[in-house]
Amino acid sequence: MNTTNNARRLCRLAAVGGLAAFLAISVGCHDSKREDIPAGAQPLPLGSSVREFNHRQAQKARADAFVFYRYEWDRETAELTEWGARHLNRVLSAMHREHHPIVIEPAPDASLNEARRRTIIAALARHDVDYPERRVVIAYPGALDMTGDDAILQFDKYIQDSAGRGAGTGGGIR
Repeated sequence: MNTTNNARRLCRLAAVGGLAAFLAISVGCHDSKREDIPAGAQPLPLGSSVREFNHRQAQKARADAFVFYRYEWDRETAELTEWGARHLNRVLSAMHREHHPIVIEPAPDASLNEARRRTIIAALARHDVDYPERRVVIAYPGALDMTGDDAILQFDKYIQDSAGRGAGTGGGIR
């Protein structure tokens, strides 16, 4: 009798285990995301996301070329330094093919900001740029304000953070 009870218990356990396995396979392996993909859909070509990211970064870099930072002005005046004047010449030569706004990094003094804006507007007007008043704004630039030392620290942190995530970086750098 004891052997019969053990056999029944074993059969019930096998039945429950089989049912659990069946439910796990049929319910647990269902991928609802595939229902949203139409039949015959093709994935994007390899590198599409990378190309888009690189394109956006290049656009940001081109826009940053139109930013006049505070260090490009002669102290607290509306006159450009030699470096700032060279930058202005590069901007003027690119104005007809690029359509980014010219951004002037603000100083604490609002009247100084407006005087600097007027300096750039006058240069644009001398070079026959359409609507120069609309092209020049006082605003904080989108790029990070970072020194060379800060950049090294950020790069090292990036390498350390991404090394353990399978990003493929860091090999042989250190």
